[in-house]
Amino acid sequence: MHKPTFLIYKLIFVFFIFMGFANCSNKPSAQEVKAWEEYSKFAYITVKNESGFPLNSIMFFPYDKIARKINLKNGNDTLINLSCSGESYYLITAILSNGDSLKTHGNYFEGGYQLTEIIKSDSIITKY
Repeated sequence: MHKPTFLIYKLIFVFFIFMGFANCSNKPSAQEVKAWEEYSKFAYITVKNESGFPLNSIMFFPYDKIARKINLKNGNDTLINLSCSGESYYLITAILSNGDSLKTHGNYFEGGYQLTEIIKSDSIITKY
């Protein structure tokens, strides 16, 4: 390889490396900011029924919001979006088809949180 050709390749390589670093920025774009603002208005809660029984009802009681009632077959899951403007919490009461009732003591959430509530035959497990 001739020395001038090698120099050209080296300059091209340095140029592309520089352009790669110049385009890397920690500052999010306006679209990314808008998407995050929209996303963070809600908490996303997946409810899974692993109790072995159909759930006659699951009552969600978000703080200062209207309660929601959900029916869920064994082995199924559903996604619930809770709107929030800051810190909040919710309570769950699940009534199994065998008559058992399960409750949570209040789960903390903020906008953008993704939680999973797993309903077992004897408890409700929360995963953040």
